[in-house]
Amino acid sequence: MKHILVATDGSDHAKRAVDFAGDLAPRFDAKVTVLHVVTDVGTAVPPEFEAWARIEHVHLSRQEVLVDAAHRIVDDAEKRIRDLGVDDVETLVLVGNPAAAIVETARDKEADLIIMGRRGLSNLAGLFQGSVTHKVSHLADASVVTVR
Repeated sequence: MKHILVATDGSDHAKRAVDFAGDLAPRFDAKVTVLHVVTDVGTAVPPEFEAWARIEHVHLSRQEVLVDAAHRIVDDAEKRIRDLGVDDVETLVLVGNPAAAIVETARDKEADLIIMGRRGLSNLAGLFQGSVTHKVSHLADASVVTVR
């Protein structure tokens, strides 16, 4: 195993997936890519982020707020992984369909393993359309580990 892709949305399950990747990577001297995908259509901004923008007097679009939050999520994940002894860590923030972006990134990076939380910060539509984790596990060429 040379390359691990860990997908995170900042949820508790995703944080455990980040820790799992950080524990596993040193055993194989594997590189870790931390990925967060911002949904590009119809995404509601969590109230905490809107409140932050108002408090900081920042006038950003919903997309900009979400991308800024995504960078904070991957930066925190990178720090957690480095603290666990991994030196080769890359972060990515993409905008698009989360499942498709995770699968495509895994292929592009030639990841041997995708690690992600079993559940994330999904909405009601996820119950009807299927979870990102479920879609990735069916579409990915790499092995997929889901963390509770």
